[in-house]
Amino acid sequence: MKNNKRIFSLLLLACMIFSFSACAQAPEEEIIPDYSSEIGEIDFMGAEFKFMQQNEEHTTGEDYFGYVANTEFADLALQRVKEVESNFNVKVNVITGKDIPSTIQNETYAGLVSVDAAQAKSTQMGGTVRAGLLYDITQLGDYINYTDAEKWGNEELLKPFFWDGGLYGVVPAAWPIHKYRSMDGPMVVNEDHIRSINETDPREFVEKDEWTWDKLEELMPVYNHINNAGDEVKALYTTVHWLFRTIQSTNGEGFVFRDENGEYQLGLHSDKTFEAMATAWDWAFGDYASFVYIDTSNVWENML
Repeated sequence: MKNNKRIFSLLLLACMIFSFSACAQAPEEEIIPDYSSEIGEIDFMGAEFKFMQQNEEHTTGEDYFGYVANTEFADLALQRVKEVESNFNVKVNVITGKDIPSTIQNETYAGLVSVDAAQAKSTQMGGTVRAGLLYDITQLGDYINYTDAEKWGNEELLKPFFWDGGLYGVVPAAWPIHKYRSMDGPMVVNEDHIRSINETDPREFVEKDEWTWDKLEELMPVYNHINNAGDEVKALYTTVHWLFRTIQSTNGEGFVFRDENGEYQLGLHSDKTFEAMATAWDWAFGDYASFVYIDTSNVWENML
């Protein structure tokens, strides 16, 4: 009976991911996605599907499939889940605000079924996997083709989810939170400062396709100035962590690349990445350090 429930759970999860895939394929000008129902006739006979998700640390803690609750995209996701419930005769119960590993462990030991599927970081679930509390997805090959890299994540992405020959997680290509996390570590501009010294807004260089790290180095001495109150305003305000991470992730190298021998390599170890790290070091501690303010606490709160 437990195996049947696991199979039903995977089928429903596949249905839901398929639905979100249709959302990802909508034209850019469309706001409301055009969903497809071509997934076959499946009736879950009124069963409840419990899905536990991790709350994002940058939100109120009331996420819905990666979107902040009561926003347009969260409402669209909720609408689609209601359609799935209706079309496949199932109740989808999304659970948030709990410690996922602890909940699964405690309730399983108590003889309860916590959830049918969960979304969490791989680093959180190591103990749960080693304790044998999760099901090996490789045993469900007839229901979910985890080797389909375009749908469930390529081999490199799946490696953190393997343990002792089993696979205990996938990275759905159309998972909404992928879109949320596709932009990280942005650079923001203080328009008032730029205007007060009568200099060019950096976004103009972006529009002309002239914005590079070299361009920023050229402008640092220009943007660094003394304001009307006599205080020095640094050209760049950041933390060491985000400075290095932002430059590393925008150096033009992919996370995985193929070298001259045809072998796949991790982009974090490429020459481009090392050059980017050298640039970040130069900004933080080298020739450009006098134009950069390194915050050691909360950069956002202090900047505001």
